[in-house]
Amino acid sequence: MIAPSYWLLFAAVPAVLGDGIGLIGFGKTMYQPPCAFACRSVIAKSRLLCTPRHEPAAEGGSHAPPTTPKSCFASDPAFMQTLALCIDTYCPGSDAPRPGIIEEYWGAHVATGSIGNFSWVPAMTYQQALQRARHDEHNSTLAKNKTASADGHAGHTQRAIFVRHGGHGDSDDHDTTPVNTTLPVVRSGAPLNVTSFIRMSDWQKNYNGLKSFELNEAGHAKYTIIITVVPFVMAIAASLLRFIPALTRATSWAWINSIVVYSPLWGSKHRQPTAKALGGGYMPTRGQFLYISVVLVLNAVFLIAPYYTMQPQSTFATVREQEISVIGCRAGVMAMGNVVVLTVFAGRNNPLLALTGWNYDTYLLFHRVFGYLAIFHTVLHSILLLVYYVLFGGYQEEVVKPYWIWGIVATLAAVLLWPASILSVRKRFYEVFLSVHHLLVALFLIGYFYHIFYRYTFNWGYEIWCYIAGGIWGTERFIRLGRIVLMGWRTADVAAVPGSDGEYLRIDIEDAHADGLVYLYFPTLSWRFWENHPFSVASSFSAGDPSSDSSTETDSAKDKVFEEIKPVADIETTPVPRPRKTVLIPVSNRRISILVRVQSGMTARLAAKVAAGGNRVRLPVLVEGPYHAVSATELSHCTSIVCIAGGVGVSAVLPILREHSCRRRLCWGVRNRSVVDEASKDILGLPAAVQVDTSIGSRLDVKSILKEELLSRSGERGATGIVVCGPPEMADDVRNEVSRLARSGSLARGVVFVDEAFTCKESVHQEQRFRFVVVVLSLIAKLAVGAPNVHNDKVDSTDVGPPMLRLENGDFQPKPSLHNEWQTCDNAPEFDADWEFDPGPHFDPTICDAERRGCLLDIDYGPEELYFERRNYITRENFALVH
Repeated sequence: MIAPSYWLLFAAVPAVLGDGIGLIGFGKTMYQPPCAFACRSVIAKSRLLCTPRHEPAAEGGSHAPPTTPKSCFASDPAFMQTLALCIDTYCPGSDAPRPGIIEEYWGAHVATGSIGNFSWVPAMTYQQALQRARHDEHNSTLAKNKTASADGHAGHTQRAIFVRHGGHGDSDDHDTTPVNTTLPVVRSGAPLNVTSFIRMSDWQKNYNGLKSFELNEAGHAKYTIIITVVPFVMAIAASLLRFIPALTRATSWAWINSIVVYSPLWGSKHRQPTAKALGGGYMPTRGQFLYISVVLVLNAVFLIAPYYTMQPQSTFATVREQEISVIGCRAGVMAMGNVVVLTVFAGRNNPLLALTGWNYDTYLLFHRVFGYLAIFHTVLHSILLLVYYVLFGGYQEEVVKPYWIWGIVATLAAVLLWPASILSVRKRFYEVFLSVHHLLVALFLIGYFYHIFYRYTFNWGYEIWCYIAGGIWGTERFIRLGRIVLMGWRTADVAAVPGSDGEYLRIDIEDAHADGLVYLYFPTLSWRFWENHPFSVASSFSAGDPSSDSSTETDSAKDKVFEEIKPVADIETTPVPRPRKTVLIPVSNRRISILVRVQSGMTARLAAKVAAGGNRVRLPVLVEGPYHAVSATELSHCTSIVCIAGGVGVSAVLPILREHSCRRRLCWGVRNRSVVDEASKDILGLPAAVQVDTSIGSRLDVKSILKEELLSRSGERGATGIVVCGPPEMADDVRNEVSRLARSGSLARGVVFVDEAFTCKESVHQEQRFRFVVVVLSLIAKLAVGAPNVHNDKVDSTDVGPPMLRLENGDFQPKPSLHNEWQTCDNAPEFDADWEFDPGPHFDPTICDAERRGCLLDIDYGPEELYFERRNYITRENFALVH
């Protein structure tokens, strides 16, 4: 006996030879022609002369009902002649199949029934069986005539045929279509020893049951194909508008996008999580919601309609019974259609990324939506079929069967996927979530596969959905492996960015080239050698000093860069410096350079490794990529591009600034000058025409930048591209302001908005730190110094800079270099005696000692989905008075 796991090796080999290959209605048939299957269905349970007298004894010593073997059906004359006579009687008036269709049915289904197989060859052809049946009928008529003549009666005896109504009722009504026959009439299950006639009522019930069943099964396949294909077609069709330059230039098109596409569906948050009480989630944009709405409507409509009901029938006694079964079965098939879509959308190598220009975050959002739909359909399938067997019988027999048990496994895996995948779990325990997620998905697919195998043995093509989903997953992983192999085994030079106190790292991978996005594997960093994280490539070449004869010129250019990116009071009016000079090292010295902000998980382990190695370490690394994060189609129509970046988010926009030749401007907010110093070579690598404005230690004035670019500038006929890459709060601010200006109707020209999701590159694969640690620390500090119970003034801080702390006598701005330092009351420096410290009503520090040497302040640190608290001392040394 072959072990169950080995059936996976033979899953792709079609076991059905007589009904086609594919899905029901799409390459595979169930009961074609239904008139012939209805004839056989009536007599399939009749005892033939070659039927064994009884089955072997079952448990308890009783004998099982006799089962007619396939060889008996293929050789018994009475069975074949009765079947041929029924086909010839009822098929011309119902389906009217061609003679070739009947002959094909005869060769594949006489012996096997619904599962066609040409290996069982009938002892006589259809025409031979029909000819003998007619001959028996003729002889029977002659015998009847002779008997009637002897009794003084002449002519043919007409048998009245009755039609049974009401499903499983016992009363017969007169049939309106009498049939002349002198053959004996056979009932379902009665012995069949001679050529017999099948009553129309019995045939009609079986015909209605089989035909409606196949129509509904074909509907399951058809509507599942629709909900599977339409999401891909919709995405491609909607993205085709980006190829029309006139639309991107039109301010009216920007107005439409601001209302229909760009804005969040509700409120002002899109990249920031909402509904934290329910586990958290992301508010889709209005454009994303339109897409999701179409998907939801299609799933709802095709789940409940259309269906075919034909009564009376032999399969379902009532319409209610049929509806419960049919809707439950359709839900099960539609679940796998949604699984196929979500598998495509989850892949890094999703071809729609290139075809549509939509970012990976958008497809991850849709991935979750289709995941919820798959869970819903799976649960509905299980509930309805459970109700069906409980209400209409068979539950006790079915519940112990292997297919039922594997169905429970798949359903439980699907149900557990939802709580294991909510945002709060993903953010706090990402690595655990990822492992559990993959495990549950594998259990679901395996459970589904064996559920189908033990129920249908690959007869009806339901397993194809499992092959498609598994094939997509496997192909995507194979492509990932191919990308890794092409990049080869590399060595990464990982160093702490000087002056950043270990908050930022720089990763340089020698002799490698990549643009956009790469996934890095550090096999020796931990026992989880498969762990990988995405990073934006800051540069893939080495820009450095030229030969000695031009060193002075290059140093001068570098100084101009620093002059250009120094903090200014009004970043909108920062003048463009004199041209920079970029010197490229030969291709043989190519290098992938990545700026990384230390978070948790992999980056935290990297930082620890670097610290242990004296601020620099060399590690083996596998590079998967490159993946191009931004589609350049829409931006190619723009006559100006403004990139707004926060922190290391500048890495994602540097390639955009290099690749396009229109007017370009970079507005970069960063709270640590060390990052600016480290990125100087990458900034030097930008074309001289790029205007670079930076804000160190303070927030970018997004509203002023966008007003200047979208309302004030004149003389440019094309659209302005606005690209943002930074923390979620910053991205939402830019999105909302672009939408507001576009809705105002005062745009000077069209606008193209691109949100290069920061979370896709660095934050989505991070574990959130726990707030309770900070709460405990706060309580300990309060007990230690006996501080009064006062209010915490929490100020938001993101990657673009520390918060502005408004006091009664001015604005206090923390120095970036000390922003993340932890201090205690014992080592906090004293305030200057001449500095008047008057917090006023807007500032109540959590802890201030009697001498006011230092005060702890709660700071809302980082984007909300990565929310945790740190405590900083407010001292003269780490806060500068700003008037």
